[in-house]
Amino acid sequence: MTPNWPQGVVADANLLANDVSSSPVPLRRLEGARILWFDREALADGEQGGDRLEEASRRLLRKCAFVVAEGRRADVVGWADRYGGAGIGRHGGSGRSVLLNGYSVKGVGPTPLLGIGESPSHSTGGAYLEEAIREVVTSKTLRDRLPYGVVPIVAIIDTGIDQKWRIDGRDLTERRVLIVRRFSLRFAHLMRAYGYRPPTFQGKRDDAARVRYNAKLLTGMLGADSVGDLLGDGLRRWAEQIGYAMVSGIGIGGSPSNLDVRGSVIDFGAVSALPGDANYVLSPGNTVVGQFGRAMAAAGSLISDLDRAVPNELDLAEDVVTSAMALSFEDGIISGLFGRLGLAGSGLPPDRDSPDRERILRDYLHFHRLASRRRVELTDACHDVTEPDGGLEGLFDDGGEAALRPLSTTIRALLASRGVAVPVLASSTRRASRELLRKRIHQALSQMDGDDGVPEIIQHFCGIGGLA
Repeated sequence: MTPNWPQGVVADANLLANDVSSSPVPLRRLEGARILWFDREALADGEQGGDRLEEASRRLLRKCAFVVAEGRRADVVGWADRYGGAGIGRHGGSGRSVLLNGYSVKGVGPTPLLGIGESPSHSTGGAYLEEAIREVVTSKTLRDRLPYGVVPIVAIIDTGIDQKWRIDGRDLTERRVLIVRRFSLRFAHLMRAYGYRPPTFQGKRDDAARVRYNAKLLTGMLGADSVGDLLGDGLRRWAEQIGYAMVSGIGIGGSPSNLDVRGSVIDFGAVSALPGDANYVLSPGNTVVGQFGRAMAAAGSLISDLDRAVPNELDLAEDVVTSAMALSFEDGIISGLFGRLGLAGSGLPPDRDSPDRERILRDYLHFHRLASRRRVELTDACHDVTEPDGGLEGLFDDGGEAALRPLSTTIRALLASRGVAVPVLASSTRRASRELLRKRIHQALSQMDGDDGVPEIIQHFCGIGGLA
């Protein structure tokens, strides 16, 4: 059961707007900025109603249309939030985002938390139109499909700035935009950034101080018991999200910086549809098979970091938490599988004590283990990844692959015992991997006259199933 903790605290960007939790970033106002896409329902609490759309848009521009001053006169100060955990490379937190006027604004330019030695593509500080459209499509697709949803994107703002690239001997230009998101506290805000490579060693000291400060701030506001319940419940939700997404043909990754403390997906750059059942490499060192293990490792690191920051205050035992995560991961597999069977609310999904559940999990994981022997890279060089032969779509096909037969037999027997006819298995949320979706969005943008067609592009890709 979700504990009765104040939703507003972990969703309040002002929580980290200080020079311990974050790094100050001087910003200048963008003249001529305009909104390319806007989801009014995703506005921060208390801002959704009342005004006309035009006034709400103008208010959002007044709050969020800023970029790094870079030597020019600053109009306002934003806060680049510090965070850690695996999957952030050499950075010490947000390398291109700031907390500003209640929102997280991504793409403002390089912040002081960029790590030394990162490649230019990870150090410009910008966000780009194709990327923004892909993140919106992904977030809207997952919002209603994952058990615990996503932290929504509010708007895409055109900066009027072009980024020029030299790639493979060709000059390319991309439009820089701002991606405005609702804020929510991440697991990574309470974890050390051990790989951080700041310009001076003081940055390492600041990182350690930040975890202590954030942990004490949160326990002081909510109480140690509520914080322990919040994090334990969020980690279990994360595990369930991974299991459900895996069966649904989605990879959400295993980085604690991509999930908020309630287990909702907050960053969509690493999310990909999976063209088939295989061990897809979502990003360097991050595979579909490995994402649950990475989440378990992140839980251990989170608990260890917090134990050093606030010794003996939080009731978070690693063995208890990870055991609960394993059960929740299995819950996600079961609910995802029966959801694809169209039987999610039928009372058929077996509970944790049922022998049917154990048999279904055994047979599904047998199939998954065999399918995962096929390792496929989802990288920039592999836009046109084809679907491996077979897959869950063939679960009830007489000519389906042999690895599926035990699972098919087990589910058929369960359905027969309940007098339920064998259903048609729903298609997974997949087909277009992240890189293929990127390619298709670029194609759509190249055919667009100006930037006014961004909402139509987003509506098109969401209308065909988003990641499909």
